[in-house]
Amino acid sequence: MSDTFEQQAMQDPLTAILNRRGMYEKLKQEFSRSKRAKSVVTVMMADIDHFKSINDQFGHNTGDEIIQSLASDFVRALRKQDVVGRWGGEEYLFLLPDTKGEDALLLAEKLRKRIESMRFKHEDKDFGATVSIGVHQVTEQDSINQAISKADQCLYQAKVAGRNRCILG
Repeated sequence: MSDTFEQQAMQDPLTAILNRRGMYEKLKQEFSRSKRAKSVVTVMMADIDHFKSINDQFGHNTGDEIIQSLASDFVRALRKQDVVGRWGGEEYLFLLPDTKGEDALLLAEKLRKRIESMRFKHEDKDFGATVSIGVHQVTEQDSINQAISKADQCLYQAKVAGRNRCILG
């Protein structure tokens, strides 16, 4: 496969960030590197709150604009070594090398507040969006899937606790 096709296969066409496949490749590389270096790594799962109602109320094009806008904002807020990918419809997965869970929680809270303060427009309506974020510092025993699942469980806890919050597990 040519490099161009390989890159396209790993990139989300809507946001131009990594897609699930591309993100999984980065996770494999980083998990291997962090084990060799005995360094810490944290993963975060973020989800746009009440996204279905945004799509229902303002349309899918507006929903896509929000997905794109958040992806761009996330990329700008991260360090060079950090990676964010679009994991699912309105879900983003973050890979934070050399980052302890507590430090990742600070980043998550910063991102949450940034998103909460953003305003979006649809026709004559001005509205906001929020995100919930689950944070998990990877343990030596965690496989990639276990680490993602633990971050996703923290995300679920944030949703149950009322959304627009970050939970470190």
